[in-house]
Amino acid sequence: MAEDKEKNSQLVKAKTSSLQKTSSNIVSRGLADLDLLDVEKTEVTNEERLFRAKEWFEKEIEFYRNDDKSIEACTDSISANPNADDYYFRGCLYLGKEHYDSAIEDFNKVIALDPNDAKAYYNRGSAYSGKGQHDMAIEDCNRAISLDPNDAYAYEARGCIYHAKRQHDKAIEDFNRAISLKPNSSRIYDERGTAYAYKGQYDRAIEDYSKAIAVFPTYYAYNDRGLAYGNKGQYDMAIEDYNKAIVINPNYADAYNNRGLVYEKLGNKSMAISDYRNACDMGLEVGCENLQRVLKQK
Repeated sequence: MAEDKEKNSQLVKAKTSSLQKTSSNIVSRGLADLDLLDVEKTEVTNEERLFRAKEWFEKEIEFYRNDDKSIEACTDSISANPNADDYYFRGCLYLGKEHYDSAIEDFNKVIALDPNDAKAYYNRGSAYSGKGQHDMAIEDCNRAISLDPNDAYAYEARGCIYHAKRQHDKAIEDFNRAISLKPNSSRIYDERGTAYAYKGQYDRAIEDYSKAIAVFPTYYAYNDRGLAYGNKGQYDMAIEDYNKAIVINPNYADAYNNRGLVYEKLGNKSMAISDYRNACDMGLEVGCENLQRVLKQK
C-alpha cells in the first residue's frame, strides 16, 4: 500500500514542461498551417498530425541551435543603432535560454525607450518569475494588462506566475481570460489543464489537454495528458499518450520516465527499467533514481 501511494505521488509530481515559454513563432506557424487545413475541410489523419508536430518541433530545435548567432546579430545592430526592437528580440532570446538577468536588462532598455510597450513588461515579468521573484513578476504583468487589456499573452504570463506560486484558482482565471481573447492557442489550453491537474481535477485537465492537442499536438500536451490519465488509473491511455510524446520528441526524457512509472505500476519491470534507463541516459536525475530503485528490487 505504501509503495502504491509513493508511485501515485511520483505520477502527480512528475515533471512537465507545459509552462515553458518559447520566443519563436514556429509553433504558431505550424498551428496556422493546421487551421488552414481545417478551414478547407481537408481530412487530416492522426498520423499526419503527429508528423507535422514532429516536423515543427524539429524546426524549433534548429531555431534554438542558432540563437547565439541571433543574439550576436542583435548585439551588432544595437551597437550601430540602439533601438527597442533589437533589445526586445534579444531579451526574448535570453529569456528562452533562461539567461534571466540579461533578459531583464534588455527589457529594461525597451521600457526606457518605450514606456508603453506591454510586451516588454510581461516578458520582463516572466524573467523575474524565472528568478523566483514572483511578486515583481505579477507587478509587471499587471502593468502590461493596464497598458493593453486585450493582450492574451499578458494574462497567460500572469497565469503562469500564479501557477508557480501555487495559486491555481487565480491562474485558471487568467487562463480563462487568455483563452477568451485567443481561443486557438494550444499552449494556453495546456497550461490551464495543468492548473486543473494540480487541483486534482483530472477530468477537466484531460478536457483541456485534449483541446490543446486538437488545436495543435505538442509533445508536452501528450505528456501532460498522460500524467492525468495515469493519476486516474487509466494506464493504457497514459502509455498511448507517452508514446505519442516520444514520437514527436524522441529525446524527451520526462516522457520516458513517466511511461516507466506506469509500466512499473502495471508490474512490467523490464519495460520500466528500459524507460528509466533511457531517461537517465538523457540526463534526467529522477530517471536515474528510479532506475537504481527498481534495480535494487530485482
